[in-house]
Amino acid sequence: MSKCPPGVFRRKATTSYHYRRRIPLDLVAHYGRKEFAYSLGTSSYREACDKARAEAHKLDVEFAEVPNRASGLPAQPVPQLTQAKAEELASKWLQAALVDEERRRTTNTSPRTEEALERTEEVLGGLESDARERLATGEYGNAHEDADEVIRAEGLKLAAQSPEHELLSREMLKARIRFLQVEQRRTWGDYSDKVSPVPAIDQPHAQSTRPSSGLRLGEAVSKYIEDKSLSWAASSKKDIVPDLQDFVEMVGDIPVLDLDRDHMRTYHQTMHHLPKRRSQKARYKGKTLAQLLVMDIPEEEKLGAKTLETTFTNVRCLVNWLEAEGLLNRERRAKFLNKMLAVHRQASTIKPSAFTDEELRLLFHPDHFTPALFRSSWNFWLPLLGLFTGARLEELSQLHLSDIRQEEGSGAWYLDINAEGDKQVKTTAGSRKVPLHPGLIELGLLERVTALTKKGEVRLFPHLTARASTGKVSGAAGQWFTRHRRRCGVGAADGEKSPKVFHSFRHTLITKGKYLGLDRRKIKELVGHEQGEFGDVTGGYEGAFTVQDMLETVVSKLDFGGILDMDRLKGCRWVLEP
Repeated sequence: MSKCPPGVFRRKATTSYHYRRRIPLDLVAHYGRKEFAYSLGTSSYREACDKARAEAHKLDVEFAEVPNRASGLPAQPVPQLTQAKAEELASKWLQAALVDEERRRTTNTSPRTEEALERTEEVLGGLESDARERLATGEYGNAHEDADEVIRAEGLKLAAQSPEHELLSREMLKARIRFLQVEQRRTWGDYSDKVSPVPAIDQPHAQSTRPSSGLRLGEAVSKYIEDKSLSWAASSKKDIVPDLQDFVEMVGDIPVLDLDRDHMRTYHQTMHHLPKRRSQKARYKGKTLAQLLVMDIPEEEKLGAKTLETTFTNVRCLVNWLEAEGLLNRERRAKFLNKMLAVHRQASTIKPSAFTDEELRLLFHPDHFTPALFRSSWNFWLPLLGLFTGARLEELSQLHLSDIRQEEGSGAWYLDINAEGDKQVKTTAGSRKVPLHPGLIELGLLERVTALTKKGEVRLFPHLTARASTGKVSGAAGQWFTRHRRRCGVGAADGEKSPKVFHSFRHTLITKGKYLGLDRRKIKELVGHEQGEFGDVTGGYEGAFTVQDMLETVVSKLDFGGILDMDRLKGCRWVLEP
């Protein structure tokens, strides 16, 4: 179902839905009013949305024809968007998004730990999985909003919900997927992607009504307040108007066309220096901005994150309005101007967390974890390997049969996680030997290795192949696990970021080891983390623990017998199938 267009609302005194549509500024004189507002004649939200889409399309066509009617010229059709042009526009957006993200990385000087990088990659992977599902089902979601931004920036006249709008939304969703793929690689310093620059597109339908000499920011803010004040509650207006006036004072009453990221950055930095309740506290009361900026203001007295976010939201709405009215420089899109107004909060990113015992029972419940729901044997083996080894999904997905080995002398079986051939590891510590838990051997993993070797296979999971876009073998597996955990009722729902992902098996093993009081240094070696406080001069001479020692003192202590029905799992194991 497509997203309901903006402008649908219900009046307090009636049960029917209404539709409100603002008239473009250059057409206000023609209509003699600022907006249309009328009943849609239905109390059904879904029907109201359908009717509103039809109204939106009708008004888009009418607004495009008004200048021609006024001049006596025949009506011109709404410009059509070709497949090639849609692809070009999406590629142009992709280039700008990647450049902007690289600038963000360049200006971010905070330390980036291995765990933080893994979390970032995991979140990006989850978003990619969601985007791929939307592309497959035709539910374009936020891609409609991305398309609207491009339409405004390029000065196109495309009707909402029209076939051309859907075409552009689909290409924007493809570009979003490509962006997430590239960013997953760049998170780990891999810039081998080849995203070719796209030349600027000549746009014959670019806006011609935009002022050339430049409406000044103060005047634009006054028009914005006049345009929006009727829809603001009195309490909201009391806060919004001063916020916008402060914005003009901090940036300067410049021509709106000159507004750029440097102005937004200056405003952002200024706001972070200002004190709370500056009009009430005696120390700050009556001070000008220039005077406040040279004062030494304690951190605890500065504006808090919540206040900054509310204020920045008010300014973002103004900037979006400026773009919608065609008042911004076409090279400076509202999206990229507004990115300068990020509020830096500690622990704002959703971090993957360990599965609880109840969540593990759901993930491996007979109703969910059964061959009847699996398309390939890796659906069965990968979650079990993640649980018993704490290894990363890509490390497990790319395993060769020759990587399942025995330690000389002890004969203990282990996974040799390495970067040989076409395989990769995240860090130097990522190359390691992970003892096979007795549970995995009991389920028949070694029998599977023998069977596949006899068939001439090379990989433990031959049906998983590397994607050309990311170079990763685990792409399909990650997307499947997202669907699996949702089906089990674990983690967040479709379209929402979740702290529960495949990487949570890694957190589960580490957490269980902590509760069991296991040697922390051995846990770090088992999961392939840098030794940190153990990485001293002496530590460099010690070498790794033996597989047998790790098996006896760590791996065999990890007991999931109270969670997994091992007898049932042995009965449904897939040994011979690829």
